[in-house]
Amino acid sequence: MKLSEEDIDDVLQDYFSLIKAVCSGGKPTKVELLEEEGEIDTDTVIVDGVTYEFSDIPHDDQVNTGRVLEIEELLCGAYGKVSAAELQARLAEKIQKEW
Repeated sequence: MKLSEEDIDDVLQDYFSLIKAVCSGGKPTKVELLEEEGEIDTDTVIVDGVTYEFSDIPHDDQVNTGRVLEIEELLCGAYGKVSAAELQARLAEKIQKEW
C-alpha cells in the first residue's frame, strides 16, 4: 500500500522544517535521504554533502522532536510505503519553490 498524498505532504513539510532548523547556510542545492534494504533512514539527511543526524536535536526541542517522530511514524509504521527517490525529488522541488 502506498502512503497517502496527505501523509507524504506531512513528511515533506517535516523534512523541510527540520532541514531549515539544522542547516545554517543558504538554500540547499542537494538533499539526500538514505535507504537501506527498502527502508528509509528517518534519522539521517545529507544536505550539500553534510550529514545531519536528527538524533542530535535536543530532546527539549519539542517542535523538532515531534517532527522527527512524525516522520518515523509515517514512514516506518503501517501507513504505507514511499520510495526515498520519490521523497528526495519532491523535497528538492519544495526547497526550490519555498526556501
